[in-house]
Amino acid sequence: MRVDGGALQSAGINHGDMLIVDRSINATHGKIVVAIVAGELVVRRVENLDEKLVLTSDEASDSHDFVDGEEIQIWGVATSVIHQL
Repeated sequence: MRVDGGALQSAGINHGDMLIVDRSINATHGKIVVAIVAGELVVRRVENLDEKLVLTSDEASDSHDFVDGEEIQIWGVATSVIHQL
């Protein structure tokens, strides 16, 4: 899938990059995932805080972390990123 946005630029995932996403891998702490939040696909990092699933970005300006209970569905785990030259 192609990335739209720059929420994980410090992780090396830039706007326009292509992600290879594996839907058979379990999302665990530290993994980068594609998730469906409120009907929209987002690319975020998984963290477990107080036994809750939290999706975070690397952007300091992104004030919202998505927390379990907000209708989050993990679509797959990103395994590779392909950059355009």
